[in-house]
Amino acid sequence: MKRGSVAAASLAVLCLLTVSCARLQASARARAKALSQPNVNPTSAIALSVLGDSIYLIDPATGVMKTVARDLTDFQSGYAAWSPDHRYLAWGNGGIDILDTATGRIRQLNRGQSLSMPAWSHDGKLIAFGDGTQLWIEKSTGGRAAPLTTPPSLAPLAATWYPGRALAFDGLHLDCVDGASCVSTDSSEVWTVRSDGTGLRQITRAGHAENPKWSPDGSQILFVRRFTRSKTPRSEAWVVALNGGAARRLVPDTDVVAASWSRDGRQIVLVRRSTVPNTIQVWIESVDGSSARQIAEIVGGTDATIDW
Repeated sequence: MKRGSVAAASLAVLCLLTVSCARLQASARARAKALSQPNVNPTSAIALSVLGDSIYLIDPATGVMKTVARDLTDFQSGYAAWSPDHRYLAWGNGGIDILDTATGRIRQLNRGQSLSMPAWSHDGKLIAFGDGTQLWIEKSTGGRAAPLTTPPSLAPLAATWYPGRALAFDGLHLDCVDGASCVSTDSSEVWTVRSDGTGLRQITRAGHAENPKWSPDGSQILFVRRFTRSKTPRSEAWVVALNGGAARRLVPDTDVVAASWSRDGRQIVLVRRSTVPNTIQVWIESVDGSSARQIAEIVGGTDATIDW
């Protein structure tokens, strides 16, 4: 669509008629700024979400970064996730925003201040998302969201979807009194559930496991394991097989914030804490921990997710 005086006037009139003026203006500024930034090929790009802050695309070969969203609304905003064909990028920001990387247009699938953590089905036709208390599934083109039932003592976070099988999510354990009021604990595990809401199953027994990511072949789940009660608190990238067996540490890093697989499953990308306080950096490593290299620049933030 051409943009000129007519488009500017239309936007101005619309701003006078709707309470969403500030959001429309912010989106317009974001699109204008994106045009002046370096180009990053979305077909291979890594999506980095600094929660409650910004979303970036990173070229894994050159480390070039491009900002696609700023000023996210709250600590649950972000969690950017690629569609299977890497054309669409969805994230939470007062609802589920979906960027069409071919056109640069952003549309909102669903609105709700706490809605976030999107995950795409294998064919891109469905998106799962949550608000920290419940999961829903909705057509990626819009429609009615169907809830997935989970126990009231389990807060489902950061879902990931494997083709034709199930959703995996970080289940934060809640301490519920008389089945009414519940408070968060420091315990979380990786769980799976079928897309029809059946077959809920606990996968890990790590004490604190979060941000799961299916391997491309669906045989194992990558997650971040935190050791918060040890003398030297640390967080590491671990994997667990779905066909049984104990979880194991994947790479030697002890400052991991988030992790994701490459599309061929031969590498992982890690968000790690930087030596500069309150900053993070992105690394790529082979799955055996070799050939580690830092990519992109250090960015501000302490909590993040990543999707490749």
